[in-house]
Amino acid sequence: MSSKHRHARKSPVRHTVRAFTREDGSYVRSHIRGRGVKATTETKPGIPAYLGNKQLTERELNLLKLRLNSGRLDIHDVDIPDGGWELTPDQNKKGFDWLYNLYKSPTGKERVNTPFGYRESSVLENFNKIKLTDYRDTANYYQAQAKIKNYVPVYTVYAKDGHTFEYSVHGGAIDISG
Repeated sequence: MSSKHRHARKSPVRHTVRAFTREDGSYVRSHIRGRGVKATTETKPGIPAYLGNKQLTERELNLLKLRLNSGRLDIHDVDIPDGGWELTPDQNKKGFDWLYNLYKSPTGKERVNTPFGYRESSVLENFNKIKLTDYRDTANYYQAQAKIKNYVPVYTVYAKDGHTFEYSVHGGAIDISG
């Protein structure tokens, strides 16, 4: 390699991303590139702007969980409507399929190690819908001392006859809470 080509390489461009939430709830990302070029992009309004939606998508649920766990949003700022948020039909199907797989095998036999009792089995047999009703902090004592949060969504499963049960998923395992 000649000395002419060795010095022709460009130095890598520095790229810094800064993100913040404005008082009105909109989320802004500021991209600062080397040599003074700056590009600012505004994404759609943040969580407070669409808290009143009747249905939340999986992406919005994950965004809400991310902002709660990172500390960018306080749990007291999340105003969950009475009865909880409706989930999209795709979310309902995905949740029901996951729960039913824990209850029965693909051949239709009840699993030996099912986490469900009679009440939960009855609700799954007469399934109607799933709603997001709360977020619960599952941080242990040491995480709480270090101000680390670990919020997980709490879902309520409704049967057609009005019976319900609540569950959350923590570490891939189901935790039936009510």
